Amino acid sequence: MCDTDAITGIPTTPGTSRFTITAHDGDLASDAAISYHLGVSPA
Repeated sequence: MCDTDAITGIPTTPGTSRFTITAHDGDLASDAAISYHLGVSPA
C-alpha cells in the first residue's frame, strides 16, 4: 500500500470487526499504528 491507496468495501453482514493498520518505512519496525472497531447495523 502507498499513501494513495484505500481500504474499501460494503459490509454485507451485521456485526463488529476490529482491525489495525500499521505503517512501515522500509524496515521491520513499525513507524505508526492505529486500531479501529467497526460496527455494522442491519439494513
